[in-house]
Amino acid sequence: MQLPALNFLFGPKMLMVWFCLLNALNYVERGAISSNGINGKYENSTCEKTCDDRFSKECRDMCGFSGLQGEFNLTNGEVGLLATLFTAGLTVASPLSAHAVREVHPFMVIGIGQLVFTFGLLMCGFSTSFLWLVSFRTLVGVSEPSFMVVAPAVIDRIAPKATRATWLAVFMMFVSVGSGLGLLLGMIIEQAGWDWRWSFRIQAAINFPLSLLFLIARPTTFQWDGCKAPPPTEKSTLLETVKDLSDDESPPPQQSLKEEQKTDEGTLWGDVKQLLSLPRYIALLVAYSLMQVVGGVVLFWGPKSVRQEYDFDETDTFMGGIVLITGVTGSVLGGIMLDKLGGGFKSACYLSSALLFIGGTLFLCAWWVDYYQNHVTINLLFFFFGF
Repeated sequence: MQLPALNFLFGPKMLMVWFCLLNALNYVERGAISSNGINGKYENSTCEKTCDDRFSKECRDMCGFSGLQGEFNLTNGEVGLLATLFTAGLTVASPLSAHAVREVHPFMVIGIGQLVFTFGLLMCGFSTSFLWLVSFRTLVGVSEPSFMVVAPAVIDRIAPKATRATWLAVFMMFVSVGSGLGLLLGMIIEQAGWDWRWSFRIQAAINFPLSLLFLIARPTTFQWDGCKAPPPTEKSTLLETVKDLSDDESPPPQQSLKEEQKTDEGTLWGDVKQLLSLPRYIALLVAYSLMQVVGGVVLFWGPKSVRQEYDFDETDTFMGGIVLITGVTGSVLGGIMLDKLGGGFKSACYLSSALLFIGGTLFLCAWWVDYYQNHVTINLLFFFFGF
């Protein structure tokens, strides 16, 4: 069956718009589930005996519980499983999604993944037990890489060379936009007195039409030559490509290794072996993983910690504002600065290292002010600029 081209919807700039929108929607889910309005709290285990309706505002106010943690009577460790298993699903599915675009059109990979993502959100929105919720949120994690591993590669191809870093920075900016909007969504649902499940249902309804768009569209304005492995030329392997991008001047591998790579070329295991043979790539991977650990901890546990530490009811609004403002300004300015430096792997590493050092120093200042001076306002200012 011939699928519609829909070329008017998939020029370079419009494609960038769709990617940014999908990126934001993917991270709205992460921001929402970390908000106090959705994540909630559980303080009084005996009060439920006197409550006829656990969802009523009167019962929530009397018992002091809210959100999914209050309804399912979860410890913080059990709540942490929602983040852990989500990340586990994402980790397992990422290389599989990246390899899938060798065989099928990337829009098909994105469309199928987003449909599964939407289904997972919808099932979370009708969950009646913690096991149900954590299972389908793991499915959400499995489906997300279908978009995340494809979009940056496509943007790298369609963006003008002189502003390529800025295009990628704008795309990554919507990680913060989505996370911040998710926190604000949780706040709105809590203040409206709605069931926390509506957060997942709303996200599923918004994401569904975009999933169908990518599933059925095959624009002729966008050509993808990554569906099949390139011809075996001297510079065609993934190993040589990564070396070119990273300006690696290390000596070429042994002849036996080259022959083994040719045998495995085009396979998932072959790609993994080639990447693992690059020390610089491994160092970058470890550094990026550590950065994501810090960001994930701050986003998932930050709203709950700030509310408990400072008895601050507007935590979701405050954290959402921090993520939105700092994410937008930091991502755009970082991309512009990298373009001014001429782009390239080394420039990106130097710039990232310098900015992360400054941010880490400000985070340490925030901790010092909070622990030794007990000055809430100054502590939150340091936290804001560090983030």
